[in-house]
Amino acid sequence: SERFFTIGKLEQALGETVDREALASALDLHDDAIIQRALAGTLAVPAADIRRSRTALFLYLLKHHAQSHRENDPRP
Repeated sequence: SERFFTIGKLEQALGETVDREALASALDLHDDAIIQRALAGTLAVPAADIRRSRTALFLYLLKHHAQSHRENDPRP
């Protein structure tokens, strides 16, 4: 199935080309809805408040949203 998000789109949105392998892995592991939530959360943070990189923050939030989604999913 065709995905909305691609590595290029994520890099453009984040304004960085830091870790293509991590972004590719994220796309393989997570659906577009979770990626969208993590990206929105990342872009809401002012640049001055980001410690490492926007990509690192995105990957952190992505794991957080994916874990939260799994915990709230009623399926076994």
